[in-house]
Amino acid sequence: MCAVSEAKATKYLKSGEDVAFGNVPQLLKADGTVTTDHEEQAEELLTKFFPPLPDNINDEGTRPQRAPVEMPTITMEEVERQLLATKSWKAPGEDGLPAIVWKMTWPIVKHWVLDLFQASLEEGTVLKQWRHAKIIPLRKPNKEDYTIAKAWRPISLLATLGKILESVVAERISHAVETHGLLPTSHFGARKQRSADFDVKGAYNGGSPLSPILFLFFNADLVQRPIDGQGGVIAFVDDFTAWVTGLTVQSNREGITTIINEALDWERRSGATFEADKTAIIHFAPKARKVDQEPFTVKGQTVEPKSKVKILGVLMDTRLKYKEHIARAASKGLEAAMELRRLRGLSPATARQLFTATVAPVVDYASNIWMHAFKNKNIGPIN
Repeated sequence: MCAVSEAKATKYLKSGEDVAFGNVPQLLKADGTVTTDHEEQAEELLTKFFPPLPDNINDEGTRPQRAPVEMPTITMEEVERQLLATKSWKAPGEDGLPAIVWKMTWPIVKHWVLDLFQASLEEGTVLKQWRHAKIIPLRKPNKEDYTIAKAWRPISLLATLGKILESVVAERISHAVETHGLLPTSHFGARKQRSADFDVKGAYNGGSPLSPILFLFFNADLVQRPIDGQGGVIAFVDDFTAWVTGLTVQSNREGITTIINEALDWERRSGATFEADKTAIIHFAPKARKVDQEPFTVKGQTVEPKSKVKILGVLMDTRLKYKEHIARAASKGLEAAMELRRLRGLSPATARQLFTATVAPVVDYASNIWMHAFKNKNIGPIN
């Protein structure tokens, strides 16, 4: 039995703007000033999450076309699979009704819901109630900015139906992508069995189940280029990484400049916005004296080449020695192992299972990339 103080209970039950913004610190605006109240906070967050389109977007011109992919009628099995995957009691909307209501009434309403979904797809119309959601800003760990990629919440029981339909369509599109080869093979993230710079501002910030896979189509033109001995491109949803190789510093510099210009040209045609302050450039060379330190200019901002960059969670240095990444992996592994020490009385089998599930993945993440640099003097921290 537990007791909750009156003050704490009042805090939990309190409604209004203080609940939404009470833990959000005042934010730094683009003009250098700081927000002064909740209204300015809300405006700043909305601008960050949903940046306005540029005033001028260039015409894409004629683009290659391919035969359309037929989408069969959705089935009851697909809808039920997505419904069962929905958390039963999590985040009820303003009507106070969680997804368990649909699960309990499903045997009675399922045929009506399926007909409604099919009619929506055939007519190309989305019910107004399905389009309403609550977006909650979540602060990223150890960072000052916010994300809403995982904070989309249906605002009502009807809105939950809209999310289920979006999940069905997203699964259909994902299946078609892999079956018919609709996206570049070097495009990772938001795709099954694919995981692991430019950063695109405001990419898929609505948190909808459809947003990630649709964004892959949005920036496919940017990623659609071959990987060969001269360079290539990979992308992880909204993170874009391109590289060039050459015999001289000057040839590599020209290649990087070309990549920057092509990316900015795509930006003008697509209406997307690259964030220059998140653009990182690094030169890889066997000897430090061969590393080019001359800066580049991206959207009027000077971008200095870095001594190390993080690409999909891997710290890469100019000589590809991976010393900092190995040290970081050892530190994270030790931290995870120390957490296990809190659990007393575990059998050896259970302890090994927990170690394999929680510590090992932290230590050997992407080890196929950096293991070649795992020399004798680096082995101590990892062991």
